[in-house]
Amino acid sequence: MEEVNPDYVLGLTEATSSFLCPISANIYNIEFLCFSVRDLDSGQLLFEVRREEDEENEVDEQPPEDDENRTIKYQFGPDFLKLRSIGSTLQFRVGNSEVRNLRMVERHYFRDRLLKNFDFNLDFCIPNSVNSWEILYEVPELPADLE
Repeated sequence: MEEVNPDYVLGLTEATSSFLCPISANIYNIEFLCFSVRDLDSGQLLFEVRREEDEENEVDEQPPEDDENRTIKYQFGPDFLKLRSIGSTLQFRVGNSEVRNLRMVERHYFRDRLLKNFDFNLDFCIPNSVNSWEILYEVPELPADLE
């Protein structure tokens, strides 16, 4: 497998069947605490997953290698594709080291076809801080052959 870097990810033509990096690559001890999706027009919360408070206070010396612990499973119905704009909020905590230039490449696929690509950069995260990252999206129209 090639080295996983932003150029590699941007070159992917379909969703992957597994994670690109092992959990041991998380050298900054970034922990995801909450993820939510909402309809921006109505304000309706469409999905939210949050770590339990007890889980947030636990610090694992050795994070589990089980990918199930870092997988979020959700499914939106067909009406989701009729929304005009959505917002997602990601809350995360960083470990003892500062994080510079945290880059997130997000690619939205439908039936193994890339619909939209996003490339975000967060300049700096303070050590031992909890951070929120809100992203606002215009939902792309589906090509007629995918409806």
